[in-house]
Amino acid sequence: HSARAQHRTVCSAYFDCYLFVSLDIRQQRWPPINSTVGVRRLVMSEHAPLPVPHGVVESLLAATDDEGFLHPKELLEPGQKIRVTNGPFTDQLGTLDYVGRSGAVRILIDIMNRAVPIYIDRDKFLIVT
Repeated sequence: HSARAQHRTVCSAYFDCYLFVSLDIRQQRWPPINSTVGVRRLVMSEHAPLPVPHGVVESLLAATDDEGFLHPKELLEPGQKIRVTNGPFTDQLGTLDYVGRSGAVRILIDIMNRAVPIYIDRDKFLIVT
């Protein structure tokens, strides 16, 4: 018997476990947010909430469809050939092995005639066509 690859489309949160909050930390009290049910903690920079760079949320909202979904420009699928563009494996060719729900990507790179798995950020490789 030969195993057939199973492909399925999954809808998942783009920023899993994150909630964006609009506030002016000079005029609004933010510490109570940390004690809100369901909130683990604010993303902090030293002693204050870390602001999202200007335009990021607006860009995300502009990229959503009528139902509020973001659609990636490029679908990642196991078996795709990739080229690493940044880091200690720059210019190495590899094979996409796994894409996790949280965006974690595992690729296989040939090192000394062995397929070695490494985890890499999405912005550090390109799909080779």
